Amino acid sequence: MSALEMLKTAGGFSRFNLDVHDKSLTRVRLSQKTQIVKPSFQQEDLSVSLASVNLETLSRQNLKDGNVNLDKLLLKIPDVVNAKLKATLKEWGKDFEVDGKMENLQLASLWGLLPEKFKAGQEQLKTGGTLDASLKAKGKLPEKTDLLLSQLLAPANLEAEVFLGNGFLDNQKFHAESLNLKSRLALKNGAANLSGNFSGKLDGGVSLNPEFEFRYALDDLNKLKIKQHQFKLVDKGISHSLSGHINGLRPFINGQRSFSAKELLNKLDVKLLTTNTLDTAQANTANSEELFGELKAQGTIISKTTYQQSAGKTLNLNGSVGFNKFTLRLPSGIALNKLNGTFPYTKTLDLDPKLMKDKSTGFSPAQKKFFTPLRNFSRYKNIIRAESLEVSGQILEDIGLDVVFKDNRLMTEKFIFDVLGGTVAGNLFLIQNRQGPVIKFSTEFTGVDSSKLVAIKANKNIDSQVDGNMQVVMNIQTGTENQPVSLDQLSIEIAITRIGAQTLDRLLLFLDPEESKPAIMDTRAKLKLATPHRVKIVLKNGNLNVDAWLKSDLLGIIKAPELKRVPIAGLKRFNTIHEQLQTLKSLKQITRYLSARGLHFEEEKMILQY
Repeated sequence: MSALEMLKTAGGFSRFNLDVHDKSLTRVRLSQKTQIVKPSFQQEDLSVSLASVNLETLSRQNLKDGNVNLDKLLLKIPDVVNAKLKATLKEWGKDFEVDGKMENLQLASLWGLLPEKFKAGQEQLKTGGTLDASLKAKGKLPEKTDLLLSQLLAPANLEAEVFLGNGFLDNQKFHAESLNLKSRLALKNGAANLSGNFSGKLDGGVSLNPEFEFRYALDDLNKLKIKQHQFKLVDKGISHSLSGHINGLRPFINGQRSFSAKELLNKLDVKLLTTNTLDTAQANTANSEELFGELKAQGTIISKTTYQQSAGKTLNLNGSVGFNKFTLRLPSGIALNKLNGTFPYTKTLDLDPKLMKDKSTGFSPAQKKFFTPLRNFSRYKNIIRAESLEVSGQILEDIGLDVVFKDNRLMTEKFIFDVLGGTVAGNLFLIQNRQGPVIKFSTEFTGVDSSKLVAIKANKNIDSQVDGNMQVVMNIQTGTENQPVSLDQLSIEIAITRIGAQTLDRLLLFLDPEESKPAIMDTRAKLKLATPHRVKIVLKNGNLNVDAWLKSDLLGIIKAPELKRVPIAGLKRFNTIHEQLQTLKSLKQITRYLSARGLHFEEEKMILQY
């Protein structure tokens, strides 16, 4: 099919005027004015139809020297777009200056003009709004075409602006309206500046009203300065800000280096400060408690973080998370009430293996018995407090935490809360050794009602309260990322100093439901004649040890038969215990990142070091 057959019109006119002043062609003037009525283009299933097209141009040429002045170029397509352009070219474009504008581009009309083949799968989409754009550029074309991007842009000055007014987008799953964008890009002498703002109303199952203001500067195509970066979800009381700089970008912009994690960590110097806030009191919604769907929150969270990176040497995070009367309710039933306080944290990673040195895990008084009288002098005393936490039907009340993340160690020097009618207190530490992260957990409990944890029939004559203490050590060895959590990684020691006879009987029955262990059977039989005095349970290297001491009015304190080195894997309850341990698998990965002291790359693979 010929071009004339594909292009059809209902009429139109064109008027040309060419003025050649002399034979040297140094003064040539060309003007034209064209109008095409109802032009249409059709090729197979591709079809475009317009009401009319108007084009007008005026230019002056010096064809001898290669100088062109485009004084006017006007394009008008009714109900679609208006555009105009001016340009000056010298020596066939070696020097150029361009000034162009596009006004009132109707997005709804543009979408309607697109051929159906380009809208496949989006037939229900509706869009609208107006788009304006302008461009001013001035500079020289480089003599060589194989220059780096920074060399190509150095001799050019450019200003560009884009405006979106009252845009909207709608399909069956997503709706957006009141979309407004204003942006400006300026490039001069190798320096770039980008600024603007955006706002709108979005609804994709959750209603959001985002507002974003930004201003960035790129000096010599090498150093990015974030002068303004503020994002808000007005209806949710959420805000985010970022400031700082990134130095060393030129080789990435030029294409000399790839944007891989290895290159970015080893070649960039970075300092960024970010602040993130959730304040439900500022939410402009009918129910400020509704955050996202069934997730509900009240109160305030403020996090501040400084990220510093010295190229190929160190990476450092320093910041805090603050809470003020923060309450959170999850669809799963977890409920946190009135959390207050501040959690400080620092994290450092060495990026150069040569900088890694053996370091001791440090000394913390909280891991020693004499910490209690020293606690009043700790800067982290009661740094976090909460009224209550409900998980799986159990409620922890009057929660207090002395917690900090420092020197790649998570240190909960003291925690205390009330649960099951009693009180639990202790400490928790995440440290590291040569083999990898280690979690150390120590706790004391008193007056805890175990009837809700151990299956005992309700009977007011049963003493279900338990006192005691527990120490847990979990070794998370490197190289086991894809392996299940093993009992060999756990070391548990439980000392029970007060427990009722029937409660101990149910505990022993849990350990030996088949009643196949003579030592446990003998101890359960003696409970009919004596009361528990003390119980010690030790799990180490995958083996279980149980020691019990009973108290008799006739014989005094007697030691029950010992249960020694019983493989946990051989117990009937092993499958249940093994399944519960696998819930710690995600914790394994988190602790690796938290306790790592360095990282490097081997064939683009990231390796953590401890």
